[in-house]
Amino acid sequence: MEKSKELIKKWNELIGLQDDSLKKELTDLEISTLSACIGDCYESFNEVYFELFDKLETASTDDHELVHDCVVDIYWQFNHIKNHIEAAEKGFTVLMEILAEKAESKPDINHT
Repeated sequence: MEKSKELIKKWNELIGLQDDSLKKELTDLEISTLSACIGDCYESFNEVYFELFDKLETASTDDHELVHDCVVDIYWQFNHIKNHIEAAEKGFTVLMEILAEKAESKPDINHT
């Protein structure tokens, strides 16, 4: 949980640094969607890989109810991630363009 909070904080700092540029092309809702995407997807990812897969690994092969419930939950979490990514697609695109523009305009100090 602590790692999730740290990740969300870093992500929001990154977005905050680009706030003026983002606001030129995105609505407040689109920026909020972009901001929420990372934390929510991270939590869903953790649930799948560190909880549900553990349950499946230790489940009896004939415990069809538990296996079914895990598969349904895995599908739901992956669908949740997909929906967040789709909802934040415009925000990601704009953020990538802003960062690419800044990277291209910065002098290359490694090659003199």
